[in-house]
Amino acid sequence: MKNIIFLGALSIALLLTACSDFLTESSQDEVRPSTTTDLEELLLGEGYASRTPIFPYLELLTDNVESNYSDATGQETMLLGGGPVFTWAEDMFEQLQKNNVPWYNSWQNLYHWINGCNVVIDQLPLVTGSEQAKERIKAEALSLRSFYYFMLVNAYAPPYNTENTEANAAPGVPLVLKSTVKDEFPKRSSVAEVYEQIIKDLLEARNLFAKNGPITHNVYTVSPLFVDMLLARVYLYEGKWDEVIKYSSSVIERKPTLLKLRQFYSYDDWQGIVMYDISKGGVYNSGSPELIWGYSVNGEYSAYFMGVNFYIDPGKLPAFTVSKELENKYASNDIRREAYYNAYLVMNGFFPEKHLLVGRKSDNVIQNPTKGMRVAEAYLNRAEVYARKYLLTKDEEMRRLALNDLNTLREARFTDPYVKLDIMDGEELLKACLDERRLEFSFEDHRWFDLRRLGMPALQHTFSIVKGQVQTVRLEKNSSKYVLPIPREVRERNPELDK
Repeated sequence: MKNIIFLGALSIALLLTACSDFLTESSQDEVRPSTTTDLEELLLGEGYASRTPIFPYLELLTDNVESNYSDATGQETMLLGGGPVFTWAEDMFEQLQKNNVPWYNSWQNLYHWINGCNVVIDQLPLVTGSEQAKERIKAEALSLRSFYYFMLVNAYAPPYNTENTEANAAPGVPLVLKSTVKDEFPKRSSVAEVYEQIIKDLLEARNLFAKNGPITHNVYTVSPLFVDMLLARVYLYEGKWDEVIKYSSSVIERKPTLLKLRQFYSYDDWQGIVMYDISKGGVYNSGSPELIWGYSVNGEYSAYFMGVNFYIDPGKLPAFTVSKELENKYASNDIRREAYYNAYLVMNGFFPEKHLLVGRKSDNVIQNPTKGMRVAEAYLNRAEVYARKYLLTKDEEMRRLALNDLNTLREARFTDPYVKLDIMDGEELLKACLDERRLEFSFEDHRWFDLRRLGMPALQHTFSIVKGQVQTVRLEKNSSKYVLPIPREVRERNPELDK
């Protein structure tokens, strides 16, 4: 029976041929990697997202973004590009494709990288090299594959249901665990099955990393810290609180340092200007002490967010900006307002007024990623769980621990002197933890996923692409649109996805 590769139009021959500079030819028609070094290079080239964005449009779905009608230079292109996502259109991906918006087919990209990981895992028994090298490569490939499936199942399937586990029998995404499949089309596994596979692979990767001792890695390659951080994230979504504490604590014990933003923040009293040195103070800069792993590239939001030239188009607004609701949540002494965003100016009387345009958490140089994993997540995951435990048990120690993690994070984000939070009410404490997640992780793809796992609340967006014609679009509570549509071009190639 003919074997095919689950990469859409790509085949394994093409995948291996793409790396033919280090592959040996085993027959006239195929090439194969021959050493563990070959597989390392193959994984780097075909298994890592590296500088490719995964979900550059995801923030547009959330309450972190608002839209303005704008006829300023270039803004109509932004409205056309972002409008389908911002209004939760069922054919959003077809419209993005029609408008030539880059990186719109996340499904295809994620399965491409998954197949790259699968090829590497399948080829490991066939190449030369030490057993230690093979196990380390397998740990990397399993870790990456887990991350990609986590992103897929949280975009294209219902959220994991922590209260009614029977609901997790709902269709998830296809679990493709080999680089070749038979002639039949891959069927969707359940949400529960996808989560089970993610955990299984991560625990195996964790054991393989531990078995083979310390490794040398950089912020673009996965590591034991990556595995524990992802385990903490997955268990948070599953509502398995003790596991969240275990793996978040494991990350913090080995990498406790947070970047203290005040070191790079200054205020000019004479001119009344706030300055932040992103070249040294980006939390996603490659040298950031809190960065665990990174991917993507500055400019991934350029199809949706663009500033207005203050002199050419005075008084006009950008098509999409950070929502005023989010902007106003930042306290006046919260440095993240300066450190985490690009801004735009509007006139307020005779004086320019600065507002937040779009997220930006690293300096725009080639070696810096823009998304991934940071130690801040371990602190806030753990704080949320401690707050939930306090709410259930009224155990004072849980309250103290939640506040300790929350204040540790906030102290690194505020100007001096920082006044610690001291919250007695359990509901207020949990809300403070969740609010902090929103402030800390905006434009890192957390907000849409958090909205899903926290009950899929009703949202409302106002949108206008024609002056005077304003459209108010509402996403109802528990709407089916909290599950992204699979692109039509993907569904046409695999009819099983509609079942």
